[in-house]
Amino acid sequence: MSCSVARVVLRRVTDPEFQKGVTKKGQYVRKCLDQINDELNLFSEIRGRGMMIGAVLKEDYSNFASNVIDKCLEERVLILQAGPNVLRFLPALTISTEELSEAFDRVRSALQQIG
Repeated sequence: MSCSVARVVLRRVTDPEFQKGVTKKGQYVRKCLDQINDELNLFSEIRGRGMMIGAVLKEDYSNFASNVIDKCLEERVLILQAGPNVLRFLPALTISTEELSEAFDRVRSALQQIG
């Protein structure tokens, strides 16, 4: 049975339409982070590929990554830390744009408490 599930998942993630949607959502994630950074000026760099995006905190905030993660958790958004000053955003490939929008509204709220 697990082979059947794996085949279904593989077909889904290799489907060109699905991949196109993932690319569009990855661009949306970057756009949201760029907008937050335009407002709060916390990141020195936003990098990554697809929907796995890292936001590098500026030197003035380099020791705040764990605080940001805690504040995001309070807002019910899970982000990861990738190194001492990098926030990693890794949403599910199946997340909707509406869910991303809500999540980044919450991330903005958390970051406003830091910045």
